Amino acid sequence: MGIAAPEHGPARRVARLFSRQGKKTTPVTAAGALPQAPCAAAPVAALPDVVRIRQAFAALPPSATELRVLRALAENPGRDSVFLSRVCGWHGAIWHTHLAAICHRRMKWLFADGAAGGGAHDFLYGSLAHYDPAGAAFTMREEAEAALRSLGIIAPH
Repeated sequence: MGIAAPEHGPARRVARLFSRQGKKTTPVTAAGALPQAPCAAAPVAALPDVVRIRQAFAALPPSATELRVLRALAENPGRDSVFLSRVCGWHGAIWHTHLAAICHRRMKWLFADGAAGGGAHDFLYGSLAHYDPAGAAFTMREEAEAALRSLGIIAPH
């Protein structure tokens, strides 16, 4: 079983985004799953979501673009990727790809087992946002909002 690049979907868009920026991506298995993190992540699993999110953003502070992405979500709950992209000054539906990249960079903190999939956060950006497929709408999770507000990344209510 070799490691192959993702062929389509959000994982492919994240891989292309990183490759254009000259950054390495986490390889994706032929089945499309992200590889498992080493067992060293076990203590993280015991931490509440809000603590893991706070640690992730304290360890890797957001860039200017990441701030735009996070603030767009916090200030516009229940909106789709096209709307959130426009808030950030972009065309099309690129916003969610940036959100996935934010989570990808902080995966070892955001996902208790080190990999997206399974459980409450069954997609890459599920640790920070709820997704409603009926309206293609994103809303920031309460734990993410609390953690980001405590760090001053998003404005208080």
